[in-house]
Amino acid sequence: MLKSRHEIKKKLERLYPGESSERKYREYRLRQKRLIVCLMVLGLSGSVCSFLWRQTQKEMFEKGGPVRREWGEGNYRITLSAQIGEKEEEITYLVEERQYTEEELQYLLQQVTKKLPEIIKGQNESLTCVRKNLVLPAQHEEYPFTIAWKSSDYRRLRTNGEVNTRELPQGGEEITLTALLSCQGNTYRREFPIRLYPEIISEEADATEQLKNMITESDERSRQKSVIPLPEKLGEDKIIWQEHIAGKDGYFLLLGVIGGIAGAWGMNRELDERDKERQKELTASYPEFVSSLQLYLGAGLSLRNAFFRLGNEYRLQKKANEKIRFLYEEVVLACNRLANGEPEPEVYRKWAERCNEVHYRKLGYLLVSYSRRGNGDILRQLGKEAYHAWEECRQKVRKQGEEAGTKMVFPMVLMLLVVMMLILLPVYVGF
Repeated sequence: MLKSRHEIKKKLERLYPGESSERKYREYRLRQKRLIVCLMVLGLSGSVCSFLWRQTQKEMFEKGGPVRREWGEGNYRITLSAQIGEKEEEITYLVEERQYTEEELQYLLQQVTKKLPEIIKGQNESLTCVRKNLVLPAQHEEYPFTIAWKSSDYRRLRTNGEVNTRELPQGGEEITLTALLSCQGNTYRREFPIRLYPEIISEEADATEQLKNMITESDERSRQKSVIPLPEKLGEDKIIWQEHIAGKDGYFLLLGVIGGIAGAWGMNRELDERDKERQKELTASYPEFVSSLQLYLGAGLSLRNAFFRLGNEYRLQKKANEKIRFLYEEVVLACNRLANGEPEPEVYRKWAERCNEVHYRKLGYLLVSYSRRGNGDILRQLGKEAYHAWEECRQKVRKQGEEAGTKMVFPMVLMLLVVMMLILLPVYVGF
C-alpha cells in the first residue's frame, strides 16, 4: 500500500526529531528509487539470463519439430508440451542423431577411403613397402563408419595389424587387406593391396634370428627324440650353451627384509595399542570392581569366595554375550590359582602385579594385608577406596566434558560472528 507524502514526513519527523523533515523525505525517496531500480535491474537480468539459457537448451521447433543433432553429438531427451483444447499434455521423447542420406554417405566414404592408407601404414613408408606392424582402427573419429578388417593371408597379416615377415623372399609378397565399413545398416567394401618385405635387422638381431632358425630346424628334425640338439657353431664361431634363468633373488631378499621390519613394527604397534586399550578398560572398571568386592564382603562372604563369585558371574556373562573384559579375565586366573592351592596373599599380589595399574597395586596391598592378618577394617577401607574411585571417575568425565566444551568454543564463535553479520548487515546497507 502506497503512503502519501504527508504520512511519510510525519513518521520521519518522529523518527528524527530536530532534523529537516524535507531533507529526510528526499533521502528516503532517493533510497526508495535506488532500491526499485536495483530490483528492476536484477529482475531484468534474471529474465534475460533465463531467456538465453532456455534458448541454449531449446533443441526443437526450428521448422515445426525437434532438431536432430549431427553425427557424433549424441542423442538427447526433450520434453514436449501439447495443448489439446483445454487440456495440456507433457511428453518426454528421445531425439536420436540425424541419419545420413545415401549421397552424404558416399561422399564420407570417399573421404575416409582416401585417409585410411595414411592411417593404416603406421611406421612404414607406404602400403607398398611394409616391414612393420600396421595400424587397423575400428573407427575413425571424424566419420560415422565402424570398420572390420579381413586379410587374404592371415599367416602374414592378422586383423590386429600384426605382420609376420619371417621367411619372406627378398622381392616381397603381396596380400590384400579388406576394410568393411558399416554405417546405418549398410556395409561398404574397400580393398588395399599390401606389399610385405622382410624386416631390416641389425647384425646382432640377424645372429639371433639365425640361432632361432637353427634351433627350429633342429627341433623339426628331432621330434621323436627326448632332447633337442643345439647347434655347436655359428659360422666359424663356437657356441657355448647355458640355460639362462632370470632371477630376482636380490629383490625378493630386499622385499623380505623390508616386509619383516614392517611386519614387526606393525605387530609391535598393534600390541601397544591393545595394551593401551586394556589399561583404559582396567582403569574404567576399577570403581565397579571395588564396589562389588565391598558388597560381597559386607554380605558375609570371605575374600576368597568373593573372588570366586565375581569369577563365576563373569564366566556366565561371557558365555552369554562372548564379550571379553580384561579385569575379570585376571580375576578368573586368580580363582584358578586359589583352586590349585596357592596361598591367598601370593595370589592377590600376583593379581595386582598383572593388572599393572596404580589403583590395583594399592588394592592388592590392602587385600594381601587382610588375607594375612585378617584386618577387620577392610570394609571401611574398601568403602573409602570405592568413594575415591568413583570421585576420580566423575572428575575424569567432567574434565572430558570441559575439553569437549573447549573444542566447541571456536565453532560457537564462528556461529556468533555469522549471526552478528546477519543482524548488522541490513542495518549498514539501509543507512
